[in-house]
Amino acid sequence: MGIMYGKKAPTTVEQQHICDLYRSGLRLQDVAERTGFCIATVKKFMELNGCVARQRGKLKGSGRVRDFDDEELIKFKASWDKLPSTMKGTIAETYAKNRLAELGFDMWEPFGQNHVTDLIILRGNKLHRIQVKSATYDKKTKAFRANVTRHRRGGKMTSYTLDDVDFFVIYCGGLETLQFYIVPANKVIGRTDLKLYPHRPKGLMGERSVDWIDYNNAFHLLGDQR
Repeated sequence: MGIMYGKKAPTTVEQQHICDLYRSGLRLQDVAERTGFCIATVKKFMELNGCVARQRGKLKGSGRVRDFDDEELIKFKASWDKLPSTMKGTIAETYAKNRLAELGFDMWEPFGQNHVTDLIILRGNKLHRIQVKSATYDKKTKAFRANVTRHRRGGKMTSYTLDDVDFFVIYCGGLETLQFYIVPANKVIGRTDLKLYPHRPKGLMGERSVDWIDYNNAFHLLGDQR
């Protein structure tokens, strides 16, 4: 996009999105292109919001994916895999609810268990049904993998439908900053899983059929936050 002369200063929501994009591993230039602000503006409002953290992991030698240092992520995966699936779900939902509350969303939870919807959020006059998922790090592909199917009794797995969910909020654990993907359900229906790369710089994403980076910490898709 380049420099957009005459564009107003970024709103509070846009400033948060700028920081989230940078923390996802994008360069200043990439953030500027995605948001439409010049690099100087991006850098200024990152500094004002204390945006200095980077994700865990570094490149060694040639800079190829196989050289990506993911020792800490592998350690986290080892402890994460020991947790019961119900505990993993509870942790992911708690992080998601806390972040949504920080951003000013009103939330409701279903009464009882085995509901398709984990949360219902309200912003203005818009209601969204939210399904929260946790992604697991795969040390072979050096990517996070999120299963986006339903587990039914007897171990059967079925797909969600647009009558079930409006957005998936996917938590990626083990990173230095909280990382989520906010993915519209119509982008996910029909898939069994997603490969996500919140920890690797642009250019080291690997082969992907869909670029999910646009949904990294994209809470603005749920509506304007307070």
